[in-house]
Amino acid sequence: MMNTKTARHWNLVSKVGLVCSLVMLVVGTALGTHSYLFVQRSVSVAGTIVELAEELSDQGGIVYSPVFTFVDGQGNSHRVQPSGSSSWPRGQVGD
Repeated sequence: MMNTKTARHWNLVSKVGLVCSLVMLVVGTALGTHSYLFVQRSVSVAGTIVELAEELSDQGGIVYSPVFTFVDGQGNSHRVQPSGSSSWPRGQVGD
């Protein structure tokens, strides 16, 4: 025969697990829908690397971050340097 306290404990654990699973399902669906709509509404444009910015990393080495330009759908020119960098240049000026 099963101990009553143990049965109640596992009943509570299963309910908590079910609630957590449902919350994760809702959050995942919302994030997936948001990402899908973002991609559907986005416009792809060509860009050109105009500079490889060199910075000093936290470990003391040099890291590279591409600086690129592109023209948006309204004809406005943009110059962007992403926050990410790498120890090896990704691409070359003119790409």
